Amino acid sequence: MNEVTFLPIFNDDDYNEQIASPYAILERENLANRILWIDQEISEAVSLEYIKCIHTWNFEDTGKAKKDRKPIRLMIFSYGGSLDVCNAIRDAIKASATPIYGYNIGQADSAAGVIFVSCHKRFMFENSQLLIHKGSGSFSGNYAEVVAQIMNYQAQIENLAEFFKTYSDIPDEVFNEHFGDEWYVNAKEAVEWRLADKIITSLDEVFEC
Repeated sequence: MNEVTFLPIFNDDDYNEQIASPYAILERENLANRILWIDQEISEAVSLEYIKCIHTWNFEDTGKAKKDRKPIRLMIFSYGGSLDVCNAIRDAIKASATPIYGYNIGQADSAAGVIFVSCHKRFMFENSQLLIHKGSGSFSGNYAEVVAQIMNYQAQIENLAEFFKTYSDIPDEVFNEHFGDEWYVNAKEAVEWRLADKIITSLDEVFEC
């Protein structure tokens, strides 16, 4: 079982617990344990910070064997967002030598689902779901600009389809039938198709995995 470390928040000269909000205290402890909560829209405004954390913790672990690295845990409840930002996080996860574990605590939809499936180990709670779909896009500009945007978006959707086929055991006929829909996948189906490794029923399991 991996050791959980909580910082001494009431004995730190650089941290004033008298004015810190409960959220700030919790956030500090989460970061000390390499826990990131993806609980908002996937966007440049927030989500690029996850990439910075992944890079920073990998730098901290430079020279360590993988088995000696403290895992990064992504706690995910998000309805999705930007595919571009999602792909950047996906690449950071793939490049990370430090293990990254994903936990779907309710909804991992669209871009958030891609991030979840990208993790090195993936866990779902009993009633959690994934949403797989092609998403939506908006295009503006002159004719040449709109055409270029549409072609780029089409390439991204093809890349997305290839990603799910590579990272799962979904039969081709099932995938092709549903990929154009709003396709909700429950925890049992996710494990069956290798989109997730395990269904967890106890919070103790989060740090046992």
